[in-house]
Amino acid sequence: MNNYIEPSLIKDGTSKWGISHWTEDYIKEIDGDTPTTITSYGRPVTPQYKCTYSDFFDYYKNQGYYTFNRLKLDLNNRDESPNFIKDIIVPNEFKNFNFKQHILFSGNAGTGALPHIHGTAVNLLVYGKKKWVLFNATENNQSGQYLLEKYMNDYPYEKETSSVEWYNKEYNTSIKKYKNKGNEVIEFIQESGDVVFFPQHWAHTIINLSECLGITLIEGTIN
Repeated sequence: MNNYIEPSLIKDGTSKWGISHWTEDYIKEIDGDTPTTITSYGRPVTPQYKCTYSDFFDYYKNQGYYTFNRLKLDLNNRDESPNFIKDIIVPNEFKNFNFKQHILFSGNAGTGALPHIHGTAVNLLVYGKKKWVLFNATENNQSGQYLLEKYMNDYPYEKETSSVEWYNKEYNTSIKKYKNKGNEVIEFIQESGDVVFFPQHWAHTIINLSECLGITLIEGTIN
C-alpha cells in the first residue's frame, strides 16, 4: 500500500523521476517527428488538430495551443513509446502504482484543462507554474458527483471554453457555494519541479499560470 490517499503537493519531487533535464529543445531533438494532438480550449483530450512535437513547439504553442496527448504506457516495455518515456525513473514510493497512460503536456499561460476525472495519477511539472482546484467526485460523495456532472453538462467538449473562463465564472459562485455547504475543495499552486498526486475520481481543474512542460502518469487503461 502507498501513503497517498488524497491529493498532495510534493515540493521538488520531480527530481526523483529522471526528467529534470527536459526542455522544448530536448523533446524536439529526441521526438521532434513524433505526432501529438493539440487544442486551444479546455477539453484537451478532445483535440482540434494533430501535428509533430517540432511543429507544436516551433509554431502552434505560441498561437495559444496546448498539447495534452494521452497515450498507452508500458514502463516494462518502452520500445513502442516516445523516446522521452525512456527517461522516466519511478521512485520507490510509487513502485506499487500501475501506471498505464501518459500525457506529455506543454503550453503557455492561460492554457489548461476544465474539470475532469480519471484514474489515480501523478503530475510531474518540469518547469512552469500551475493552479489546481480539486474536489472529491468519488461514489461516496454525491455532492461532488453532482457538481462534476454540472460542469460536464455546462462545459461540453463541443463548447470552446478555457479553464480560465471556467474559473472566472464558477470559482466565486458554484465552487464557493459547494465549500459553504461544508464540502472540501483542495487548491495548489504547483511550481517548477513539484509533483501533484491525486487519487482516482478526484475532479480537478488546471490553469497554467506560465509556460509549462511536464508529464502526467495515470493508473488504468484507456477506454
